[in-house]
Amino acid sequence: MGLESFFITLLPPNIEPVLIDGNISFSGESHITINSFIEKISNHYSLKQIKEKEWYWFIVKDVIVMRIEYRDKWFNAVSLEGCFSYYEENLQICYDIAQTIKNLIFDVTVYHPSGLSFRLGSKEEFFSLIKDIYQDKYQLFLKHFGEFKIKVTPERFYEALSKIKRKRNFKNLFCKRFNS
Repeated sequence: MGLESFFITLLPPNIEPVLIDGNISFSGESHITINSFIEKISNHYSLKQIKEKEWYWFIVKDVIVMRIEYRDKWFNAVSLEGCFSYYEENLQICYDIAQTIKNLIFDVTVYHPSGLSFRLGSKEEFFSLIKDIYQDKYQLFLKHFGEFKIKVTPERFYEALSKIKRKRNFKNLFCKRFNS
């Protein structure tokens, strides 16, 4: 995860994050199979798989990367990653996914390694808490890239940014020739 993106993790009851050698792992048992989770969530969202089947990484709504953590056949957590270039909209999609999971599968705890952990409640609370975590990083993003909207996954951000810059350069070159 680079300067262009944010992420959150959604945990079911009885699963706790554990820091091991600088990496986050999960302990506990969710009693939710990975297949059951995917089946239920795919009934509400089109999931485009982006890694080999054993990884369970998907793209949701063309902008959110959903990474499902599991042990054996048991679901542990799901991480949602979005790009700052479509920040408000991506937060809304993350909230909608979390709300769908809460309504269909399990009571959601939103977790972030910064120490944030809260039960999913109102949209306003969700937006406020996530924006508080990422305030400095988002401001750095705006300083480096400016404010614009690109509807892409974090992995495709720099590719999309490069295309926009090429188009701007071409347009500027074209305009200079006819304005001279």
